[in-house]
Amino acid sequence: MGWIIMCAIAFLLVFIFIPFHQYKSLYPIGLISLAILYMIDSTFIELKAFSYSFANPKLSGLPTFYWLSGFAGGLLLVYYYPLHKKWQLSYLLFVSLLLLILEFIMYKLRYFHYHKWSLAQSYFLNILGFAVVLWFSHFFSIFKKDS
Repeated sequence: MGWIIMCAIAFLLVFIFIPFHQYKSLYPIGLISLAILYMIDSTFIELKAFSYSFANPKLSGLPTFYWLSGFAGGLLLVYYYPLHKKWQLSYLLFVSLLLLILEFIMYKLRYFHYHKWSLAQSYFLNILGFAVVLWFSHFFSIFKKDS
């Protein structure tokens, strides 16, 4: 149930905070986010670094609703990415911290389990994953358009 709630909240945030006319330009980054999330998490699940509970239905060990929330997360990440370079690193570190806090909550609720893993490793993996998503958004020129 926790994964469904998380997914619903992620999409609710998209519907509240991103104007509808922006979806067409942003949806490709949602798909890219899904692919990156799948590659990263399924690899570390296979390496037995961490695992998820209550992952029904699941996709290579990932809770499907958690994975789907990555679509919404990618849209939010790119839409709010600052245009001024001086804020970009701070933004990346901040959103990585937000995801880490969410992960910690899910860990305490026993939805997430560390085997050969730590919060510090998650933080750096969040930074790396978000940086890759943002790189793709620049590479494919996927970013918010003027309102």
